[in-house]
Amino acid sequence: AAAVAAAADASASGSSSSASASSASSSIGRVVIVALGHRVSYDGVMLAINALATLVLVSYARCWLADPGYLRKSWMSHMEHEDSRARVRKDQCDKCKVLRPVRAHHCRTCNQCVCKMDHHCVWVNNCIGFGNYKFFILFLFWLFVGSVVVLVANGLVARILIYKWRRVSMFDPIMCVIGVIVGACGLYMSVSFLIIHGFLLRKNITTIEYQFLSFHWERARFFKVKVPKTHEFDLGWYRNFCAVLGPWYLWLLPIAHQPRTPDHPWPGYDYKVSRERQREFQESQGKVEEIVDKQLRDAGIV
Repeated sequence: AAAVAAAADASASGSSSSASASSASSSIGRVVIVALGHRVSYDGVMLAINALATLVLVSYARCWLADPGYLRKSWMSHMEHEDSRARVRKDQCDKCKVLRPVRAHHCRTCNQCVCKMDHHCVWVNNCIGFGNYKFFILFLFWLFVGSVVVLVANGLVARILIYKWRRVSMFDPIMCVIGVIVGACGLYMSVSFLIIHGFLLRKNITTIEYQFLSFHWERARFFKVKVPKTHEFDLGWYRNFCAVLGPWYLWLLPIAHQPRTPDHPWPGYDYKVSRERQREFQESQGKVEEIVDKQLRDAGIV
């Protein structure tokens, strides 16, 4: 009888401790966040976090698996016609020995020419070009937003843990620390790249093109030639965003939208230009070349 009573006491004690842990976890799980004067339940917060995680993973997967813009065989056969070669701006790749469209570059890692190539990203094991640049931008953006949300949510949970330390499960502090670390790493990785590529996106320019333009601008500054900090593909920030992200209602969704039109029959192979900015850039480049040639002739080099 004594043994049965002791077992009953132990069972009651275990069930009470389990119930207290469950209630504590439930009390933490059902945290009520006061934001902008509205009370948001924990379920709503978790739904938002899962939606952000889905957007991050889908954007990453599409950036990883999408064709970055390798030259198609249809393009090469299209360039066999003389009238097509006259209508489309292009140059010849020294390595592939094929005609490639303007803004295309050869990737040494992939050993192929990529339309509107930006760079080869080791984190996705793929080139970043015309076909997946939108997904790369969205991956950085949603990673940034998700990291901020995770940090804020874990900060609120940490505040509750501090005030209710004795009433929580032993796993809650560990999960909170892991969440803070994950959020901080995501924030650190996304902010710098997002700032850089946000600037490039606003100017409708790639990393390779920016390196070339930076050299031109620095050379003009050295020779004291005033040049505009722009280029021919800069159509204004709104049209630049639409050129990469599609219509405004698709900007934040990992959905490709680059249809063919009569004025734009080869998306990724021909691009709209600003004639005014093209003229300004060509004039400034001509002035710099004249000064360089004059100095070389004066020095007797040429």
